[in-house]
Amino acid sequence: MRGHLDRGERLLSDLLNEGHEPADTLCALARVSLLRPSLPEGHRRVLNAWAIRATTPRYVIARTVWIRALLAMLMGADPLPWIGRLKSYLSSYPTYVGWVMAPVLDGYADQLSEVQQEVLRGVLAALARAGGGDSELERSAIWQACAPVPLEQAEDGAARAGGGRVA
Repeated sequence: MRGHLDRGERLLSDLLNEGHEPADTLCALARVSLLRPSLPEGHRRVLNAWAIRATTPRYVIARTVWIRALLAMLMGADPLPWIGRLKSYLSSYPTYVGWVMAPVLDGYADQLSEVQQEVLRGVLAALARAGGGDSELERSAIWQACAPVPLEQAEDGAARAGGGRVA
């Protein structure tokens, strides 16, 4: 698999250098980093994608936010501001685009609680479906615990610095 990741990373880096959909390409590069696994590199790439969200399609911002929620969970930070952004997105935008992140989640399953995995998988499933609503996601404790946050909202201190880990 390492050879495939190396080739994919080279191709994506070339696309990024050519200016091809920078935020989406950075998210794809973050996915490659997380599959390696390299949390610091994945984190750096997703922060770069977040920094250019003003010129990014909303579905790519949602992908960026999903990765940030995952990283918050893995790094012991508070994922609720990121989950709140996803909640806002899923309730406001009827156009969804599927995205394969299950292999990334599977690679970190031993570092995430069942509740954390449930909400992340539920969001992925909802992103893949037009119409959004997902009763399993609605029953998730994390999903219920967070309020919607505007998708593009800048980070506040809690989102940036982290907080308690959600079990």
